[in-house]
Amino acid sequence: MKKIEILNFQNLKIENAKNIDKPLDQSRFEDEKALTVLFLRDPYEYFDHLLFDYLANRKSILFTQDIINHLMELDSKSFLQWLNGLNFIPFHNPQTFQLDIRKRVPEAIETLESFDYVVPYEAVDTFLEKVLPGTGIAKNEEKEFIFSLSSLKGDSLIEQFIGKDIELYKRALELWRLVEENNYSSLNSLLERKRISQKKKEKKKEEEDLKKLQKYRGTAGKISENSIAGWVFHKEDPEKVTLEIYKNGKFLFLVKADAMREDLKKQHIHPTGECGFEVHFEEATFKKGDRVEVKILPDKITLPLGKNIIEFLMIP
Repeated sequence: MKKIEILNFQNLKIENAKNIDKPLDQSRFEDEKALTVLFLRDPYEYFDHLLFDYLANRKSILFTQDIINHLMELDSKSFLQWLNGLNFIPFHNPQTFQLDIRKRVPEAIETLESFDYVVPYEAVDTFLEKVLPGTGIAKNEEKEFIFSLSSLKGDSLIEQFIGKDIELYKRALELWRLVEENNYSSLNSLLERKRISQKKKEKKKEEEDLKKLQKYRGTAGKISENSIAGWVFHKEDPEKVTLEIYKNGKFLFLVKADAMREDLKKQHIHPTGECGFEVHFEEATFKKGDRVEVKILPDKITLPLGKNIIEFLMIP
């Protein structure tokens, strides 16, 4: 039988499996050929479980009684505000921490996707039945707790405590649905197939966009902290071109390329020269490292960036 290694901080014990309960940065899987599994839990439920376990097992002489006292004296919202004031790291995005000790969501999701299986806590029995039939599991019974984070859904403090864990959990649910829809195949094979398919789609779109772009002539040529300018026109359609300006995927401005460009007229690039655009912003908007896109409507294809913009944004 294939060895199983499980990153498990959900109060579970799986037979014939190596259980790892420390962050992956501190504890690596030992066998490269082992089946790797990650159990993830609804962040609201896990927060309650973590807090109860912390208090029940008196894991800190310094904090345990203080936390219990405030829990008994304060309503749920006031208690959470007090707990946040402690800045006690174990209670802030604990599941994200298990996958990346710096609690960076992209890195945690990348680690998440490296497992053979990512299993939501409520689907553990299904996972064992479909993937590891005959394997036993032990769950410690959880007692009812006087505090429930779920009762505070919508409160701004939720983001402080489990905002990243919520994002992580959403991705875990997506991965589990992918496994279910593909007869419980491992994520390694499924994601690789998906990546290949996505690359094919991207390549096809690039080819289609390049074909559309050939109908136009122009460039986004100049940029500063608070402005961007350039020119573009359709080679066959005399109608002025409309553009959308984006920064890091966020829409900024809609502009028509109808400003006069005498230089283009003199060089016989455009018959009238009325194909320029220039957008000014009241505040500093662009800086190096930004991803700036000028999209031609209605095709939504990206206008090429000139040397000035490439150097300003330090695009490699």
